[in-house]
Amino acid sequence: MFFSNLDYGLLFIFKVCAEADSFSKASQILRVKQPAISYSISKLEDLLNIKLFERGNFGIHLTKAGSILYEYVRMADDSISSGISIIQELNKKEITEINVGVSLNLPLLSFAESLKKFQTKFPNVKVIIRCKNEDIMFKDLQAKKLDVVIFNSSKNMNLSGIDIKKIKNNNIVCVGIPKYQKILNEKNYNDTIIPIIVPDSNTNLSKELETEHKNIKFVVKAISNSAPVSKELLKSGIGIGYINEEIVRDEIEKGNLCVISSKTTADIYSVDVAIQKKNNNFVINEFIKCLKGGLTENNEKNKMQ
Repeated sequence: MFFSNLDYGLLFIFKVCAEADSFSKASQILRVKQPAISYSISKLEDLLNIKLFERGNFGIHLTKAGSILYEYVRMADDSISSGISIIQELNKKEITEINVGVSLNLPLLSFAESLKKFQTKFPNVKVIIRCKNEDIMFKDLQAKKLDVVIFNSSKNMNLSGIDIKKIKNNNIVCVGIPKYQKILNEKNYNDTIIPIIVPDSNTNLSKELETEHKNIKFVVKAISNSAPVSKELLKSGIGIGYINEEIVRDEIEKGNLCVISSKTTADIYSVDVAIQKKNNNFVINEFIKCLKGGLTENNEKNKMQ
């Protein structure tokens, strides 16, 4: 239709006019005569069959339709600029490795699937994986010692020079050995105390359990921000606790652990990725795409099983 014949230079002129609020100022910026600017805008309005600017003695103003078009043209211009930056970055140097910080709480199977996907696309890029304390990993990211940090988040974070994107929500459940499930199912408990393992000292997960089981007192006996450690504590019977269901699925299937409760607001815990702001590294961006795709595919497989 008309889009195949559209001179995209008209959209660029439109963007400059919208930001300058004046055809005369736009002509100075673009270094062309003002009648050429007016003609270009009129031509674009004719093609779209809609008025984009209100003309007046004190300049020009976008119509409602013009404002909508401007936002999309601006986003397109930003995308084109990012694309140019990416290919310029690729032209400067060949990327041979990326450094990735990984939280110990991340389900390893999900990460492995993502890494396989990435290495299929970039067989010559070496991925260096480091597992550290999250605070240290974020400092390393800010210092550009790491390119990506993958972690489990339970809160909104605001770090200078860092962008954080949510990849997926975790499926958090409360689990424990069969003994605890039996106690909770009997419903005849009075003044019963059950130990609980929590991921951090600020959690309110024990209050959720007390709401569901009003005659039981849940006492925090251990605090662990390491999923593998929490898994072993839960298996040993030290207490019950909330954990990513993917991490303990094998123990649930074997009957070593039981799901005590899946009613929780703990789905605020998510797998997030942190990168440096204004990142134009094509390989890193592709790694994040593979990460998101791998985690999503693995999650869908688990739902089907």
